[in-house]
Amino acid sequence: MSHRPWHAAFVLLLATSASGCGLILAPICLARQHRAPVATLTGDVQAGAVVVNRVAYGTAGSQNDLAVRWNGQREPGGPRLRVYLTLVDCQVFDPAQVSTKRGDVCAPIGSTGSVMVAGNLVQVSSVITHGRGNPPRLGPTPEYKLWIVGDVRQAVSYTIVITSFYGPDC
Repeated sequence: MSHRPWHAAFVLLLATSASGCGLILAPICLARQHRAPVATLTGDVQAGAVVVNRVAYGTAGSQNDLAVRWNGQREPGGPRLRVYLTLVDCQVFDPAQVSTKRGDVCAPIGSTGSVMVAGNLVQVSSVITHGRGNPPRLGPTPEYKLWIVGDVRQAVSYTIVITSFYGPDC
């Protein structure tokens, strides 16, 4: 009698559920995630211009997720915006000379998510963390600046939806 069919089934079950995102455990993992609205920013940025918003960090979670959307975002040859997050003490942000120096108040904080459009990366999201197991770098009343850098050719209308998140990464 061969144990190979059971062995293969066990390996398949382990592979589909080991990450906590598998077919069996995914509903449990997803049910432990919590999201709450923080803010929605809408506006226009002129060609080559920079728009800045001061944003209160949503403290209901361990991170704030930013979904970045604009007209023509996923079209080949469409307009391209860039979004940067900095500490509130940053007074003049220069997208042509983005600082990478640790401790510089104008150095971008957080991380960026992108998708490939016609062979080019296009920003679609950002994530920023503060407290709840992450370094509390945004001050006692947590907030940050969100800098939107316009397309070089044309004005663009944008929407940025910010939500707080905590729970397991499924």
